[in-house]
Amino acid sequence: MSHIELSNVARIKMLSLVTELAGARSRQLAAALAGGIGRLDVQAYFHGTLLASVVLDGEGIEFGCYAGIHGRLFPAFGLDDTSFRRTTSGLPITEVVAMRALRVCFARADEIKFEDDQEDIDDETFVVDPALEQDLLEIYHT
Repeated sequence: MSHIELSNVARIKMLSLVTELAGARSRQLAAALAGGIGRLDVQAYFHGTLLASVVLDGEGIEFGCYAGIHGRLFPAFGLDDTSFRRTTSGLPITEVVAMRALRVCFARADEIKFEDDQEDIDDETFVVDPALEQDLLEIYHT
């Protein structure tokens, strides 16, 4: 699968995840996410304290929550080295357990913030084959 296809799959998975996590606020967040480019960050707060975050970039989906569980949801589930590996009751942290923790965090949130890096982009950057660079410069200047 190409990088572009992977990015589109990650975006679709992120939109469905946010819809699932945000509940009644999902339509507003899904619309905001659909217009974002680059890195997308959705954060759940309760009385000003960060409960959870879900971050989409071109490589996949990362997550973190106040319970000390953080890692990657997509393209493959995995926990960071510093993440807890077991719940307080001793169950191993699996994708299902991580999703349940995220659902609880987003359900409890009294504020959900959305950030993207759209405003950080100054110019478009293109990667050009060095063999074509001179031809493109000549075309641009004529």
